[in-house]
Amino acid sequence: MTLNVASGLARALADVIVSIELTDDEVIDPEIASAILDDTTAIFDAMSNSDRAEITRLILEYAEEQSRPDRKRVMLGVPDGLGLLDEDE
Repeated sequence: MTLNVASGLARALADVIVSIELTDDEVIDPEIASAILDDTTAIFDAMSNSDRAEITRLILEYAEEQSRPDRKRVMLGVPDGLGLLDEDE
């Protein structure tokens, strides 16, 4: 499968976030994990609504491809957790 840049980056980001979320607190300090996610959220805050919607679409599309239920569950929550969803959604 060949991915375009946006799709590849959205998938990579989703994988990193899911891995952080599913890792025990003894392995990744929750404060460090939170700082990483806060920095990521700040980047998305600077994007247009249409760009955030596109990233959301790509992440949710990738989530549906997940075979592990725990990864799929966490990945489906990534857009909301990163503040990608409009207040109205």
